[in-house]
Amino acid sequence: MEMLRYPVELHQDEDGFTVTLPDMPYGVTCGQTSQEALLNAVDCLEEIIASLINDNKDIPHPSLAHKRPTVTLSPEFSAKVLLYSALRERHLTKTELAKRLHWKQPQIEKLFDIEHSSSLSKLSAVASALGKNLVIGLEDSHQTV
Repeated sequence: MEMLRYPVELHQDEDGFTVTLPDMPYGVTCGQTSQEALLNAVDCLEEIIASLINDNKDIPHPSLAHKRPTVTLSPEFSAKVLLYSALRERHLTKTELAKRLHWKQPQIEKLFDIEHSSSLSKLSAVASALGKNLVIGLEDSHQTV
């Protein structure tokens, strides 16, 4: 099962902590504490990915952490990112996906919108149309974000 756990560079300075996202084309955030900086990194990462989706660009896969801290996308957002990546890998457009599913174009746009909540049944239907299975799992909780 693929998890979208992105490594970050966390640096302490005189004002708190700065976080950079080495796998992304841009993105820096900060916080007064390391925990706040890592939480802000999740928001920053989601905004960068949303921008890449809006621009119809590929989303970089996470590199190996190599003992760096990591941030994890929410399960719903991870599903959307993985489905978008599968769409790109198959060289399909959102319009072609809408036709396969017999959905209207706005339904597809909402599915890939990070501000819009999507049901598991819709995410699963998209996965199936892309020749994939949506898989849900549990793991022990960690202290990382």
